[in-house]
Amino acid sequence: MAYERWESKLTPELRRSAVAAGNGSFRVIIELAEEPGDQVKSMILSNHGVINREINTLMMVVAEVPAMLLQRLAQLEQVKMIQKDSITKICND
Repeated sequence: MAYERWESKLTPELRRSAVAAGNGSFRVIIELAEEPGDQVKSMILSNHGVINREINTLMMVVAEVPAMLLQRLAQLEQVKMIQKDSITKICND
């Protein structure tokens, strides 16, 4: 299946979930193609999103974004990849 360039920046799971979400929102990890990602952060904040964390050493932003914003974010040159943020449990054995 051929995707537009922006669609390839969303993981398959996120593409499927975004279609079903309608007006919902997602906690996502946005991998940046370049620093500092000001355009990405500005777009998130101006569209009722929340930046939860910036991981500068990995050029990533963790944010809560409306589903309708995913396509617009993926179209930005600053964005390399967007994926759902999953909760990671650290176990001590």
